[in-house]
Amino acid sequence: MGVASVFAEQGEGGRRINIRFEMTAVKNPEIRKAVDTLYALSANEMVRAEYEARKKAERDYLNGMEGAYQQGEQKGLQKGRKEEKFDIAKALLMTGDSVDKIIQVTGLSREEVEKLMLQAVD
Repeated sequence: MGVASVFAEQGEGGRRINIRFEMTAVKNPEIRKAVDTLYALSANEMVRAEYEARKKAERDYLNGMEGAYQQGEQKGLQKGRKEEKFDIAKALLMTGDSVDKIIQVTGLSREEVEKLMLQAVD
């Protein structure tokens, strides 16, 4: 069924109706009530504007939450990678590898490796 055939004009106010909604509503009283409520809300500009504002706020909130989740996930991954580098550096220190080799293997700075060496001594 094409888009043009889904909607039709009905009633004195020229209210647009969805034929698929109407066909389903005839079969089910609960759907009839929902369709009637939909038409009533759609007819009232202020109610429709409030509804659209609520839906926009909900979408904005969910988008913000998704962004925050992704940002938190990235920070967690970065922290985990950094901790892994420190663990590798500690293991290399225990085997007696040079600071230069540890820097090359882990990508840690000289200061970070030297700090690990001091912690190992304590």
